[in-house]
Amino acid sequence: MWLVGNEWNYTGYYTGVPFPEAVARTERIAASLKALDPSRPVATVYGELPSPETLAAIPSVDAWGINSYRGIGFGDLFAAWSARSDKPMFIGEYGADAWDARGGGRENLEAQAEATRTLTQAILDSSTARHADGLVLGGAIFEWNDEWWKDGAGSLDAHDVGGVAPGGGPHPDATFNEEWWGIVDIDRRPRPAYDALRALYRP
Repeated sequence: MWLVGNEWNYTGYYTGVPFPEAVARTERIAASLKALDPSRPVATVYGELPSPETLAAIPSVDAWGINSYRGIGFGDLFAAWSARSDKPMFIGEYGADAWDARGGGRENLEAQAEATRTLTQAILDSSTARHADGLVLGGAIFEWNDEWWKDGAGSLDAHDVGGVAPGGGPHPDATFNEEWWGIVDIDRRPRPAYDALRALYRP
């Protein structure tokens, strides 16, 4: 499968293009890929649920990934997608970071593990691989290891706690604490979230 872009509706492909041009660019790239390699499907990953108009403007995309951070669940995302499109859908990113910004702020490994377990189980419960009437292909946990470089106001040598709170977001604090998302830490030591994910996928 070819995949075109990630959250380009937020980033404008990191070139500052306006949203309508990002839509047009996605369609041009997807159509070109299908012409060059008709043997593989083409997907794109969108930040949250695309509008019907956006879906209609990009017919060359065969499957859609959705990055979703709605706390401890996905809400009506799967049903809303099913009502909006008959194309396959997967969760491009989901999860929770390990820093809890509430109060004075603290590492909260238990909350990260709880979110990992609950969100992954929700995907498995609606998976097309497990259920004939499933609504989602699967999902990719965000993310493998911490990224200490992501807080622009911080230090590359420190595990900074700067985050953004756009009014909704990951469990439990609805804050995107960018340097704390790993299910393993910067030294690749597994966190409880790693164990929670492993237990769900163990045969």
